[in-house]
Amino acid sequence: MLSLLKSSKLVKFQYPHINKAITAKLATSTLFRVKERAPPLKQNAHISQLQSEKELIFKVLKSMPSKREAKSYIKKFSAASDSVHKITSQPVFPIALVNLIVPLYKEELEQVAQTLAYMQRLGLYPVVVLENTDWAGEVPRADRFEPGQFRYLKEIMINDGLALSELLEMENVKTRLISSDCLDATPSKVPGPVRIAHSNIDIKPIASSLKCGAIPIVLPICSSADSTHSATSSFDAMCALSKVLSRYTDQDTKIYGRRLDVMKVIVINNRGGIPNPGFHGQYIPFVNLQQDFDSLIEGYQINNVKLADPPTWQSDLNIVMQCLEYLPATTSAVVLSANTINAVIGNLITDKPLVSPSLPTAQDQNDVTVLRYGLKTMTHTSLKTVDQYKLWKLLNDSFGKEVDIPKFKARLDKVLHSVVIAGDYQGASIVTLEEGDTIYLDKFAVGPQHQGIGVADLLWKQLLADYPDLMWRSRDINPINKWYFERCDGNWKVPKSEWVMFWYGKTGVDRISQYLKVSGNIPPSFLPKKN
Repeated sequence: MLSLLKSSKLVKFQYPHINKAITAKLATSTLFRVKERAPPLKQNAHISQLQSEKELIFKVLKSMPSKREAKSYIKKFSAASDSVHKITSQPVFPIALVNLIVPLYKEELEQVAQTLAYMQRLGLYPVVVLENTDWAGEVPRADRFEPGQFRYLKEIMINDGLALSELLEMENVKTRLISSDCLDATPSKVPGPVRIAHSNIDIKPIASSLKCGAIPIVLPICSSADSTHSATSSFDAMCALSKVLSRYTDQDTKIYGRRLDVMKVIVINNRGGIPNPGFHGQYIPFVNLQQDFDSLIEGYQINNVKLADPPTWQSDLNIVMQCLEYLPATTSAVVLSANTINAVIGNLITDKPLVSPSLPTAQDQNDVTVLRYGLKTMTHTSLKTVDQYKLWKLLNDSFGKEVDIPKFKARLDKVLHSVVIAGDYQGASIVTLEEGDTIYLDKFAVGPQHQGIGVADLLWKQLLADYPDLMWRSRDINPINKWYFERCDGNWKVPKSEWVMFWYGKTGVDRISQYLKVSGNIPPSFLPKKN
């Protein structure tokens, strides 16, 4: 227990020690409600509230959401963000599972508290699972603690929870400390870390906290059948909560009064996002776990990247992988440092990385990583192996008009080079081989209901990997052109037409004449719109 008793220089923010009388009271409490502070003078509170509102508006505007992103945010969260009283009548309660890893500098923890308060006001309610790296090291042997030793470990955990609670309540946010009523331990005779019984988790303490507008702060403490308490890891707590919430039923909604939907998984640490194994000092802006997880692990092994003791980038990657595996495909995750916590607000509004992963790596870097469980891609070189019904439907839905199937299919039978399908036809790219060995991107489509979840970036990364040189065209009024301009190496307005021609690759400049010729010769793929 010496590691818990000593005043280590690694502890960047020391919390005030609670006296023995209060400690004894907390050690026997399974659900401790933090007492609210006396309100400040009305004038000061009003000025503080106005300043906070201005800061929040600035952060929202700074995220620069597109029209589609703004509509998507309003659809998901506006009903929940009106007021706490309106929330109680909403059938769906959007929440974020937040793994907060301390110790942090005091200023960092204050910034985290402010951002959690902003999230709540924007309609996404945090459920915080707390971990301190100083006491987390004791968890693997907590099953061998004497009762007095565990009481002291629990006291330290509660101290950390109270410190965060105090900062949140300074932001005018109610909190509730949940120390053991939520998680049950799995019976085991084998020595080792205490595991959580995923099938026996009580959501009521969390649901009741959210119902009264309080942010739950969950400590990784389990209850056993014999009424004893044990410490577990925040990793296990996050995974268990994800699994239980993913199985939320209509009956649960009737019991708890609303449906709890996990929209975000957020890991806040003092290191930052997931580092790029191929570029020292750079972080990966977006990870599609279905395709990138194994290659990331392998990349670190090949590049002999030294792995630090847990928690490391790998533990962050694992916890997100485990959580998203249980949750809906629409749920995304963010891994970031407390220094860049403000990025959560931008991601909440736009639901995308700060820097698109399909942009050139020369773009500005940041230490924030957005992750999705994601989709796998499948490459076809013939229409015979493609589900053509799903492909034509995807194109119809994406472009808002009907494919001229006989003509378009006849053309692809002659010039098709590849069809890349994302997931179950959530997106697709069609590449053809045109005159003069010109590689042409004929179609690039993402289903309307799957836009904004990284499908376009996934397909584009595949194109970059498969084709070092590529050209395509787009109508000059196409709103997606801004996205194309950011990713092309050059573009040219096709004379006497409605088309803009784009390309990327080293040979593009030398092939402009050929590209323009191809752009002018591609026949229409869609039927004329009916009046």
